[in-house]
Amino acid sequence: MFSHDDIWNGIDRLASAHDLSTSGLAKKAGLDPTTFNKSKRQTPEGKPRWPSTESLSKILSVTGATLTELTELIESNGKKPSKNVDKTPFSITSFSFKDIVKKPGFDPSHAKHSPVDISLEHVFDFEDFSQAMVLCVLLDTDEFEPTFKKNSKLVCRLKENFVNSGRVLAKTSDGRILIGEISSVSKETLELKCLTGKNPSRRIEAGDISWIADIIWTSQP
Repeated sequence: MFSHDDIWNGIDRLASAHDLSTSGLAKKAGLDPTTFNKSKRQTPEGKPRWPSTESLSKILSVTGATLTELTELIESNGKKPSKNVDKTPFSITSFSFKDIVKKPGFDPSHAKHSPVDISLEHVFDFEDFSQAMVLCVLLDTDEFEPTFKKNSKLVCRLKENFVNSGRVLAKTSDGRILIGEISSVSKETLELKCLTGKNPSRRIEAGDISWIADIIWTSQP
């Protein structure tokens, strides 16, 4: 099990391995340049702040590194990671975006599904998640470009609450599908900053959300 310092040291080493500062790595990944600054690694109260799965996914994407390589950097004190990556796939629940839209009462935790193979290296700490609570959504639409290209795969973990997190995919009771970031949350409402697509940023009543899922990994064509 990696500690808070282990994870951050691994990010530092990944940046160094690509001749970047941590600020340069964040900027290259499309994140705020201060995302990985040492001042951001703790809360104002002094509690540990962990990097999000979304930020890890982005830095792996822009550097071309795999999760296994990042893990080896975390464990190896900066030694060059090996290329011996276990890409053994396993199957998880898979739905198309259009299928979700067409079915007003769609519930991913109970619906029939087709399996999709995902390599273990692609999902950070996947062993912490129940496969029954994880689904893969194929975006067979260009509605969310340029952030997500048509035919992208979004691996999502169903949420049981509306705590702040990174990017989420949500379905409202009137059938709308929203992709965005939770900017604030209360017992009654959820503020969702939509990233792209036809749906603007909006405030949603908690009772109007049929289900919501964290986007924990993406694969774009």
